[in-house]
Amino acid sequence: MRLDYLIANAHYKGRPSPTLEELNVIKQRRSQHRGDIKKAARLFVGHPGNATFKFITPKDAAGIKQNRDLVEALTKRGAYTFADFASRQGLFETPLLPQIIGKVYFDDGIKSEGLAFFGTDGEIPFTVVALVFAAILCAIDEWKTGRHDTKNIAFTKPLYEDSYKTHLKNLQNWAKHCSEKMKEPQIPIDFRKKLYAQGKLFAGITDDEPDADSQNIEEDIFTAADFAANYYATS
Repeated sequence: MRLDYLIANAHYKGRPSPTLEELNVIKQRRSQHRGDIKKAARLFVGHPGNATFKFITPKDAAGIKQNRDLVEALTKRGAYTFADFASRQGLFETPLLPQIIGKVYFDDGIKSEGLAFFGTDGEIPFTVVALVFAAILCAIDEWKTGRHDTKNIAFTKPLYEDSYKTHLKNLQNWAKHCSEKMKEPQIPIDFRKKLYAQGKLFAGITDDEPDADSQNIEEDIFTAADFAANYYATS
């Protein structure tokens, strides 16, 4: 996640700017955060239950070719971001997106980072969507040899920053198109709100969850009738 977004929209929103020490902690967390997203992307991309596409454990040359062909098809003009990569229908609606968002940001119940980072607006920002798309690409790249390579494909800034920037630009251009050409500026807003709701739902979080810091305050729980019925003699 971009450092400036965290500062502007999360724990520092409406508060003094972070100190140098706090910035260093955030930078360290950023590296861990990339690892968390890559791990989740790998889980869902290669999962047998992936309803969008399926890689296989190859037993022969034909199996290796099948995986290579799938990688080629998925990575052609960002096909993997569609709900149906073959027909290119459902732009930005791959089921992997809310699944990964749910796993990374909403997997800790009412203490989930997603509630702290995105709860104010109730939206998943385009910066996060772009980062998840880049992580999905990285997870797909692990299969480009035809076998699953989990050691040599690192989700690092030098390798995947261009992918992140491209996805972010595409999302911003789409929002601009919705607003200026279609006269429907609410579409991308609803998209981000839907992702937030899907992430919470995936993690089993409902809007009626109790606040983690709240306490039950009992006031006037006993009535005069209770007192009379439970009179204790003093002698």
